[in-house]
Amino acid sequence: MKVRAIIRPGLHSVEENTPVKEAASIMSRLRIGAVVVGSAENIQGIVSERDIMNKIVASGLSPDDTTVGQIMTRNIITIDQNQDEDVAMRIMEEKAIRHLPVVDTNGNCVGMLGIRDLMRSVVEQLENENESLSQYIMADGPGG
Repeated sequence: MKVRAIIRPGLHSVEENTPVKEAASIMSRLRIGAVVVGSAENIQGIVSERDIMNKIVASGLSPDDTTVGQIMTRNIITIDQNQDEDVAMRIMEEKAIRHLPVVDTNGNCVGMLGIRDLMRSVVEQLENENESLSQYIMADGPGG
């Protein structure tokens, strides 16, 4: 399945000067694990739950006084919306990341692919295959 079929439509982003607390609030409200820093046309970075936990909470920094620009991951990896999901899975595994900004053919960010999105897709595919197999077995009976 192509990445574009898995992602939820819409891009959630914040600016570099956004306080971490505000970004965390947005992520919590939207039930998402990461936001793009910048815009669709100019991705400057990404901030994830992990960044907030490791760079703010564990370090004892104030989420009110720290901006996302101070903690964001700058050298982000993106994936083209026309790539297959197995490519995304491989990238996430090799780089130990949970979120990939998804870009179109012009390089504009069109959404975020999370590891949960991939897991959901795989489970749905397995359920569909299981259902098809069950229907085949019931229609033909054992031994065909």
